Amino acid sequence: MSKEQTKESMRVEVTSALDSLTKASERMRKELDKMETAGEDLSAEIFEEMKNVATKFNVWLALYATRLLIGHLVKQFSTEFRPKQQDISKGMAASPFANGFDIEYKDSDKKISFVAEVKSNIPINKGDAFGGKQKENIKKDLHYLRNGKSTSYHRLKDAKSLEDYYKFFGIFCDEKGHVEKAMNSLYKTIKDNADIKPIEFLEEKSKLKDLDRNTIYIVLLK
Repeated sequence: MSKEQTKESMRVEVTSALDSLTKASERMRKELDKMETAGEDLSAEIFEEMKNVATKFNVWLALYATRLLIGHLVKQFSTEFRPKQQDISKGMAASPFANGFDIEYKDSDKKISFVAEVKSNIPINKGDAFGGKQKENIKKDLHYLRNGKSTSYHRLKDAKSLEDYYKFFGIFCDEKGHVEKAMNSLYKTIKDNADIKPIEFLEEKSKLKDLDRNTIYIVLLK
């Protein structure tokens, strides 16, 4: 798939997700009007529809953030890392709810391999700190990057199987910096966690040859 085709595919996905959200919102407003004027309860059908639309939109956000991470890595390591963005995209999970890592890539020469988990969390109440559940899910992903997915069907099920893989944790950042501040705050509490360390932020000028395969690198996707 060419760069233009990838952009068009993403445009179609965004349009579809927004259309579904708009239609569901319009139906929800009508239902709320009925509740106010006639005292009727919200129908189970509308409630289920809103849940499905929210899930669909969250899936799209997660996949979009994953593509951002792929583009970031390809761009940053362009002098050392030759595969095209669409080649790595083949290693993406079909859904954030699928088994395995969000990205699992191994080049044809088996010289460069990496796994990645990606999050698109926004701090609660537009603040600068993640909520308890958000922190728990982030730490769970970092645990997987360190120790593999023992419940997964695939071969990367323990720390030893990941020894030859670079490890990245990407997180989508908002323009106002709330996510970056929240991630920095969380980092201070987990950087010495025996189940996760070593972990550090990926520096903008880092070269692939300077990275340690045993370290988890946090990538801020801006």
